[in-house]
Amino acid sequence: MEIYKAIVEICNKLAKKKIIKVSTLGKIENYKLILVEIKKKSKVNGLITAGFHGNETAPCFAILEFLKNIDDYLPLIKFNLFIIPAVNPTGLKLKRRNDKWGRNPNRGFVHRLSLLSPEGKIIKEWVIKRKTKFDAFISLHEDPGEHRFYVYTFERTYKPGKFSFILRNTGAKFFEIKNDEEAENGIDFFDCDGSFEDFLFFLGTPFTACTETPGKEDFNLRIKANLALIKSFIRFLNNFDKKL
Repeated sequence: MEIYKAIVEICNKLAKKKIIKVSTLGKIENYKLILVEIKKKSKVNGLITAGFHGNETAPCFAILEFLKNIDDYLPLIKFNLFIIPAVNPTGLKLKRRNDKWGRNPNRGFVHRLSLLSPEGKIIKEWVIKRKTKFDAFISLHEDPGEHRFYVYTFERTYKPGKFSFILRNTGAKFFEIKNDEEAENGIDFFDCDGSFEDFLFFLGTPFTACTETPGKEDFNLRIKANLALIKSFIRFLNNFDKKL
């Protein structure tokens, strides 16, 4: 079964049991852009996305595993968690980076607005209409040409802080860390590229990130790494100080 259908199936199953809330942000042709909500009695809000690019599938499979084992994770989550499991369903179907129309769903949110894709428009409008903002965001990606792990991060500091290093160190448990001009010690900090993470930081989310597991490494290991990144994100927000 293709990953998009598998995610829809598990979401519908869990929604019927009222374990999670599932809604539709919009439609791309016959595909729904699904939103998963796990509500807690908290003022803290976190967002996770996956599947921006159709040739980066391990994060989507990690979300699928997370949902399949949601009973184990629910007691660990102390904040309101929102998940968009498959941003680019047509790209996932075609197994290619961009969507069916050749557009990159992770560009055009800010700066070069003409690059905004149909998928991007849907999630951008949803974020803008929300009454409450997110306190942290992580977008799970892969770099198909890499053997090494790295992250793009935004924080309200002049250099990478705790959030950046938590994610970098999580990836380092599984893979070699990229260290070059693009990502010094595994972190590409404050890259204003018009991406969704750039946009959310621009709107006021104090911690945003795009993680990049290496696409040339073992697929199952990449799934495990993305699950570990989700767990690290959960731990970070469980200890989040709303006054920051």
